[in-house]
Amino acid sequence: MQENLQLALTEFSKETQRLFGDELVGIYLTGSIALGSYHYRKSDIDFTVLVRSPLSDDYFKHLEDLHKELVVAFPHQKFEGHYISNNDLGKQPNEIQPVFTIHDAKLSKSHHDINSVTWFTLKNYGITVWGTPASELDLNISTEDLSKYVIENLNSYWSYWLFSTKKPLSIKWLYALHHSSIEWGVMGVCRMFYTLFEQDVASKDNATKYTLSHVPDKYKRILREAIYIRTGQGKRQYYSPLIRMYDMINFLEYMIHECNRIYNV
Repeated sequence: MQENLQLALTEFSKETQRLFGDELVGIYLTGSIALGSYHYRKSDIDFTVLVRSPLSDDYFKHLEDLHKELVVAFPHQKFEGHYISNNDLGKQPNEIQPVFTIHDAKLSKSHHDINSVTWFTLKNYGITVWGTPASELDLNISTEDLSKYVIENLNSYWSYWLFSTKKPLSIKWLYALHHSSIEWGVMGVCRMFYTLFEQDVASKDNATKYTLSHVPDKYKRILREAIYIRTGQGKRQYYSPLIRMYDMINFLEYMIHECNRIYNV
């Protein structure tokens, strides 16, 4: 791991152990780090902290202070994750109460990233920073669970995201002219496609490279652009943000249709 990432993780682990003591079961990494495609200043540090019993509201101020200190000490390292109890591990949002979650540097109680992809990644690829090895956790997420979540996510979040982006001069339409929207939209849907096709999970980078060899040639330009934006690999594909945006829209429409076809075969 990069030195600056290791320093941030060491500090996070030390303070988490100090805060929870014997209540702490383990500290785990998921997301791009676990999947081997971490990019400094771009990738989040996705984590799950597992504790023995549900946390009381008394912990709110302590966790808020911890993450504020991490932002100051490591301004280019974005921690994203949740603090969850043994009893809630592996469950779906409708089965548990909201848990302490850090998202966009803000602490709240929510179900953000409590889903089958997170649990599948943790069980099969999770990196143990401290505690019980991730492979030994009581997690049983099937590939059927994985596919069901992905298709529901595509037909809700991503379909609405696409619908909003297609409205001329809307906030989402204007945002889609920016390179970060291209990276988010193209690579996010590629991950869904990879999971449905391979019954597994992959990083944004690897899922997008995989998709390059599975789609018609007319969509490969926007895929190469997304890879260039995220990794710097290859070369710039567009000089017109407007053309690039409409190529992304066409690609997303194709992918949502194709993913539903795969799921229903």
